[in-house]
Amino acid sequence: MQYLYDDTDSSINFANYIQTINAINFENHIEVIADDIYVVTLRDTLGRLDGRISSAINNTSAITQSLRLEGRNIHLIVINEDLCNNMDVISIILHEMGHILNEFGTLITPMQAIQGRIINFNELNREIRLNNELSADFYAKKHGYGDSLIANLAMSLGRGYDDAELRLRIECLQSEREFNLNHLRTHNL
Repeated sequence: MQYLYDDTDSSINFANYIQTINAINFENHIEVIADDIYVVTLRDTLGRLDGRISSAINNTSAITQSLRLEGRNIHLIVINEDLCNNMDVISIILHEMGHILNEFGTLITPMQAIQGRIINFNELNREIRLNNELSADFYAKKHGYGDSLIANLAMSLGRGYDDAELRLRIECLQSEREFNLNHLRTHNL
């Protein structure tokens, strides 16, 4: 069954990566995978989706961007080819799929913090972000790409990311710790 679609016009051949991922049994996430998930490169989005792709892609190897288009939930896994040289792209794509299929929690807005009388919402959001990353990491690990993701994270050390967070993520991937994969994100786009 096809879950991911290659919508790249790239020097990197994504067809093999996507074929490998589509061969994985994703039975537990069928209802969410009914949404469309496309793999695109940053270059592919330029001019076509200007203003709809987060500027965070300029500083990382990949991001997931979700949008509603013609009544359908569309998820774009945007790959920044310039920043994923020598990295295992399958583990990157599976990590991003983990954000789509296994998101830990939603960030709290300032208004929600005021209404809920949450004083330390920045700290709470930092914790939610970290748990979202760990959940996505575990999703890649669950499908056999933990070591590849560890190598990718290790390559990112000293490149302007939060090295303490990267080390923690590597440590969690190396441990026997498991994340509950029942936090399926509901899509209210």
